[in-house]
Amino acid sequence: MLVRDIDRKLDMHLVLSYRVENDLFSIFRKYRGFAPAYGYSQGGKSFLDIFLREDENQHFNEMLKPFSISTRGSYSTIRIQSEQDESLLKFFEEVTGIYSLILNGIYVEGGDLFFEMRFHHNSLGEVSTSLKKLSRESENMKLRKLGPSPGIISILSSFNARFPLSVLCFEGKLPAIPSTRNLPIERITEPNLSFAEPDGHRIISYSSKPVQPGSSDSIISPEDGIVIGKGSTPFVYDLWKSSSDEHIPRYAAFGVPAGEKFVSSLFVPRHLADVQLRIMFEVADRHPESGFRLAAFTPFEEGIWDWL
Repeated sequence: MLVRDIDRKLDMHLVLSYRVENDLFSIFRKYRGFAPAYGYSQGGKSFLDIFLREDENQHFNEMLKPFSISTRGSYSTIRIQSEQDESLLKFFEEVTGIYSLILNGIYVEGGDLFFEMRFHHNSLGEVSTSLKKLSRESENMKLRKLGPSPGIISILSSFNARFPLSVLCFEGKLPAIPSTRNLPIERITEPNLSFAEPDGHRIISYSSKPVQPGSSDSIISPEDGIVIGKGSTPFVYDLWKSSSDEHIPRYAAFGVPAGEKFVSSLFVPRHLADVQLRIMFEVADRHPESGFRLAAFTPFEEGIWDWL
């Protein structure tokens, strides 16, 4: 199976915005248009990173000096942690807590924070209930879109046009995902990269064939062969945590079983691809049992969908 085979299996598209009322976002509303961001929750703590290109507007740069900024190459990162803005990070945790949803992009535009997500229409009831709760709890939230999904390929292509991406592919030990134990071998998995729990990441699995009722406890769509579960390996957990510690966002990831191996593809910002590669090698050294092998390292381009 290729990613294009599951492109629109999550056939609904949800876009939310959140108006952040603090000094940093007041500056964004005055001086900055688009800025990519990334959020992550783990162990009861959350953070949000905002990425800034080197700016010629000196006044904008001066205004940012009071904030904690780390610089790498032509980009800088501002990290917001739970204790710095509890309402914002609580909203983020509520959004990423919608169980059957995949978060594919966070960005700042017009001074507001946007969340772009996909889900299957069978989960519309769960999503609708969550939206009602979020709307009741936060006047700063606005529903921007709820409708048919353009597909993950279109979403990633659009993001790449504004913030260039690279793709890293690697082989490793097959993770244990109990919900997929009785599924056909031919499948693709997609983890929710913004939320980690002690028993693993939430992972959506797309089977090449319909799923029989009773073959899994967590079926999203029998006819589309979609189930959800949790799974990880020590290598993967270490990789995700180490990447987050180094402020590296992951905008999508896919995995394909290949015998006793698992081939994973990871989409990261191009300016951080070398750093992500270094982290992969370091994590692989800590986990020799993982069977890690680098399979591909390439800029994002339309041709990747012929083999990914």
